[in-house]
Amino acid sequence: MVKNKLFLLIFIIFLASTIYAQIYYRVDFTNKYNTNFSLDHPEEYLSTRAIDRRIKFNIPIDSTDLPVNSWYLDSLRNLGCEIVHSSKWFNSAVIKINDSNLVNTIAQLSCVSNVQLVKPIVNKDANNDKKTSTQYIDYENIKNKRVKIPNTIYGFSTNQNQMIGIHILHQFGYRGDGIVIAVMDAGFSGVDRVPFFDSLRLQNRLLGTRDFVYPDNNVYNKSTHGTSVLALMASNIPNILVGTAPRASYWLIRTEDPATEYIIEEENWIVGAEFADSVGADIINSSLGYTTFNLSSQNHTYMDLDGKTARASKGATMAARKGIIVCNSAGNSGNLYWHYIGVPADADSIITVGAVDSLGVLASFSSRGPTSDGRIKPTVCAQGAQVYTGTQDSSIIIGNGTSFSSPIIAGATACLLQKHPNVDPINIIQAIVKSGNKYLTPDNNYGYGIPNFAVADIFANDTSISTPIWLENSPYIYPNPFTSSLNIIYKSNKKDIINLALYSINGKQIFSNVYKLYPGNNYIVLDQLDSLATGTYLLSIGAHNPIKLIKN
Repeated sequence: MVKNKLFLLIFIIFLASTIYAQIYYRVDFTNKYNTNFSLDHPEEYLSTRAIDRRIKFNIPIDSTDLPVNSWYLDSLRNLGCEIVHSSKWFNSAVIKINDSNLVNTIAQLSCVSNVQLVKPIVNKDANNDKKTSTQYIDYENIKNKRVKIPNTIYGFSTNQNQMIGIHILHQFGYRGDGIVIAVMDAGFSGVDRVPFFDSLRLQNRLLGTRDFVYPDNNVYNKSTHGTSVLALMASNIPNILVGTAPRASYWLIRTEDPATEYIIEEENWIVGAEFADSVGADIINSSLGYTTFNLSSQNHTYMDLDGKTARASKGATMAARKGIIVCNSAGNSGNLYWHYIGVPADADSIITVGAVDSLGVLASFSSRGPTSDGRIKPTVCAQGAQVYTGTQDSSIIIGNGTSFSSPIIAGATACLLQKHPNVDPINIIQAIVKSGNKYLTPDNNYGYGIPNFAVADIFANDTSISTPIWLENSPYIYPNPFTSSLNIIYKSNKKDIINLALYSINGKQIFSNVYKLYPGNNYIVLDQLDSLATGTYLLSIGAHNPIKLIKN
């Protein structure tokens, strides 16, 4: 009898803990009737930048822009619910309650259409921060030149930046000025103090932070993952580490809880994207992805990967419809049982980024496509294996993951957008896609391949160009005749070097230099040719026959 009573007591305690453990729910509302806001006054809920983006790209302000009806939120508060956050795009709210028996009462409210568990109670202080680094390089050793650094302005960043041709846009002064990038991640430890971001802080280009996981927290005291992601875009230490958008402005948004994996993080992702939209972000980088969770009932299946099922994927598509360019990592499951991309990488109209190594060869971990409805994924690839980036203790790490290839592309996209501010986001994405080294032969490993942003610049200049003619005619040189500069696009099948020389018609050498080549389309600029006399010249490129050029 005593034994039975003990068992009954344990069962009651277990049942009670179960009842009180399920405390985060998503509540979906039926409508936005009688809202406090009006479509005629968007300045009440959107920033000037967000409104201007809509005007520029002819995007209507509609009911999805209106905040959730405050009366509905008050109805939940009156029942004892704490509002964690609300989504205007999905007309829903995430709430926290102490008694799961309250769910039935909430579901009976006339304004509520659905209630779903999104997260049980977990240890808030648990930490399961995922490490992707393989090697640390101490900053003191770097400053004291005790390690070998590539002798370029980019330092350790040289290969990963030049692989996608972003150094060409940088040379012409396009470094992301005036572009706002929202970085959605797990935390940004050290960003407020480490030297990689000195110029970001001093020039007031760190626009602000927001934590949607635990709103009262300091994003600088959490995960280092976002720090390393940000460094690939924003770092600016010449000759040591320079990101792909060193002069862009940034919002740091925490949506990921590295301690756990529950579907609430997709809700966090959505409101993070909504916040990015409201403050006028031009680009979102999300080095995040979701497949399976701590609660198996929340797991995704491959059939969910159609861009229309998972809420975060629908949120990413909505962000794209609002005129934001979304860059999302493909995932690191290529050599695991899941194999495929995650959520929201399956979303339509975004850039899903896979990973290659320093030679442009697909990284084994890079998640594969296609989506379950047959679309090619990833969209493009960038270096994601053996990537150099910064971390919270001022060290440089050599890391792996599509978490790192995505920000490389996001930062480069900012530079392209800076040069072409009036080209709509879809055409910017198409320009990047067309510049890929597998544009004519895409697959679900590389997508459209490794883009070259100098080539993407050409497509962004003229969105009517449908076929990259240099894929059949390499090298491709323009303009011819020329006046002050020459642009050379050279397709290579491997990482290589090539000699390039310019001669007068009489055979006198005027210029000679050796250039590194990467797999795919390489872009070379010969400038400062104004001083050349008018006439005929010969350009020698490797083993190709000399090409006749005319100087006007």
